[in-house]
Amino acid sequence: MHKVKSFFKFLIHSNIFISIAAVCFTMANALLLYIEVDHILLLLVHIFFSTWFIYQFSRLLYQQKMNEKNTEDDIYYYQIKHQKITKITTALSLIISGITFLFLKFPTQVAIVFSGFLSVVYALPLDKIGIKKRLRDIPFVKIFLIAITWTITAVLLPILETNTYPDLFVRRVVLLFSIQFIYLLFITLPFDINDIERDVANQTKTIATTLGARKSQMLCVALFLIDSYLLYIFRVSTEIHIFFNLLLISLIAISVYSSHKISKTWIMFFYDGSMIAYFIGIFVLMTLETRAYL
Repeated sequence: MHKVKSFFKFLIHSNIFISIAAVCFTMANALLLYIEVDHILLLLVHIFFSTWFIYQFSRLLYQQKMNEKNTEDDIYYYQIKHQKITKITTALSLIISGITFLFLKFPTQVAIVFSGFLSVVYALPLDKIGIKKRLRDIPFVKIFLIAITWTITAVLLPILETNTYPDLFVRRVVLLFSIQFIYLLFITLPFDINDIERDVANQTKTIATTLGARKSQMLCVALFLIDSYLLYIFRVSTEIHIFFNLLLISLIAISVYSSHKISKTWIMFFYDGSMIAYFIGIFVLMTLETRAYL
């Protein structure tokens, strides 16, 4: 059991886990839009390595800001122990994501440049235009910036890369974009709840520090109810709707009972991992539905 925990901690701290989650979440949305996953394989490779690069790069910046007060953080210990490998994988992921970018379609490249810009300015201060703060440090911006960047990546990119947008109903695309944007807000908010004490100490304004842990958890419930209703309008099968509701209810339970108590490592495991579970559930249920019609 200890080896299993160590393995998952390695995946999480090395940012491989979140990169896998990004690929899975994109595939889940492709399935919901009836886009063949085989048609976006190169895009999926790009998403994995670009996500890995952004998170590794952010982790290097994070390490520079750590001080003695933060040494209880598991991520800090990992960074100290694996500085060289983090730098190597950051460079490697940048090279591979850059190469794959060149072979994607132009509309996809434009969307990637836009979301990539948001990802970079999320982590870096904008000194050259007179803004010393990072976008993530501007009150309440962080959670929405994460949600919009991930939604563009997971919903919009498969549509652009396969050139299927003329054939898709605009209403259906807008609905799915809204569903996943709210879902990403839902799974990002517990990170802010977990960071309340640190954000208060650093005088960082977030939704969680403003509302408090309990009201933030109630906001998670509200987001769940909205998302469940939108998914109903989206007209997925009853089985997928039930699965989606059970997944989010499980995450709410974790948020209410544990998100402010457990380490950030396990917050990452449960909430980032929900995107992997999301894909697995949709894939299995849609496969069973297809076989039932044969």
